Amino acid sequence: MRAILLAGGFAAAWGTAWAQGPEELGEVLITGGRTPIEADQTGRAFTVITGEQLEAQGTRYIADALRQVPGLAVSRTGSFGGLTQIRVRGAEGNQVLVLVDGMEIAPAGNGEVDFGSLIVSEIERIEVLRGPQSALFGSNAAAGVISIITRRGERGAFSYGGGIEGGSDGTVLLSANAAGGGESWDGALGVRLRRTDGFNVATGSDDRDGEMDGDRNVTITGRANWDATQDLTLGANVFVVDRESAFDDQLFPFPADETTGLVVDSDEINDATDIAVGVFARYEMLDDALVHELRFGYTYNTADSLENDALTFGTESQRFKAGYQASYAFDTGDLEHLVTGLFEFEEELNEASSGFDQSRTLFGLGGEYRIAYGPAALQASVRNDFNDEFEDALTFAVSGSYQIAQTGTRLHGSAGRGVTNPSFFEQFGFSPDFFLGNPELTPERTFQWDIGVEQTLLDGRLVV
Repeated sequence: MRAILLAGGFAAAWGTAWAQGPEELGEVLITGGRTPIEADQTGRAFTVITGEQLEAQGTRYIADALRQVPGLAVSRTGSFGGLTQIRVRGAEGNQVLVLVDGMEIAPAGNGEVDFGSLIVSEIERIEVLRGPQSALFGSNAAAGVISIITRRGERGAFSYGGGIEGGSDGTVLLSANAAGGGESWDGALGVRLRRTDGFNVATGSDDRDGEMDGDRNVTITGRANWDATQDLTLGANVFVVDRESAFDDQLFPFPADETTGLVVDSDEINDATDIAVGVFARYEMLDDALVHELRFGYTYNTADSLENDALTFGTESQRFKAGYQASYAFDTGDLEHLVTGLFEFEEELNEASSGFDQSRTLFGLGGEYRIAYGPAALQASVRNDFNDEFEDALTFAVSGSYQIAQTGTRLHGSAGRGVTNPSFFEQFGFSPDFFLGNPELTPERTFQWDIGVEQTLLDGRLVV
């Protein structure tokens, strides 16, 4: 027997055969590899934020929760819902991969998630991996991964709930959720509406009594799993955000003068819709030692900028993704091994209101190997992406962990190369009168390493 963890399409077996019945697992890092891994066996630098922490702190935007994570910088323009960027270890915003239940949600056009659109809704946990993760997850994971995992229904039970909140700045929050399951299936669905009048940050008036910049956000999350047979599990996930956020313009005159960069009161709106849908199948063989996974995903993003209710610029992008991976776990004496191979296909399309319409495809081949011996564990991965519109990219990563049980000390470290593909805007531009792209661009490359010492004190109540 082996422990099985299912997380929106990323599901696998890990651990070794139990000789004397089930063993108690420690904290599991779902995004720590191509399959979940015990947190104390990975050498990667990571932080986990639980749904309980988010509720206790009253956090409403995911970006606010990420402000407490070491190595992350959060910047927001304007009021609630304004353009919000996350930078990991100083890298650009499009160099961090954002997943929701294993689905990539960034628009294909610029490859960057606007965290102003992400409110806290039915979240089980948020995992943040710092450092290059492209060898595991491909492009746009050059600086790290932010993985949002939503709640799953409990089998043999049913629950539902909802809430109404109100506050300053004309803020209203409505929420509803339902979750449950039977002997062979489970499902969960959550809907959350947050609306606020916001505030004004423009410099046009000293008392800031100009036009308010509000935000309306409707977020829907859903997931379902069904054990079709004893060895076959099928599942699906959905993530939808529909929002309308007001913002103010900035002055960039040419030549620059003392007004450059100042925010001026204006009636501008960002009207955006983000949809991500995924389905997966997992098949187990050889007493769960060999696990096959097949995944399909579709992402659809639209973003329209309006000024005085007139369209100034808009984009529509789509991403089709298919992947297969197989994981095999085995032992040789006291050594525990896990080998994973993967193949991924991806097609991206982007269309701008200025008339630019482009598409591109890529194939990815990769593998991961883990070995553990008592308190020591090593993890290595390699991947090659074959791109039709720009240079191919080879990435790799290694990490290790060693525990000293007598002192409660854990030594860990990691190193790797990451890549970020040029975005459609960088390659092809989006307005012949304003910005022309460069089709000769190649993927950006980064190399990072880190080492750490983790010390547990006070019987596990304090970790430094």
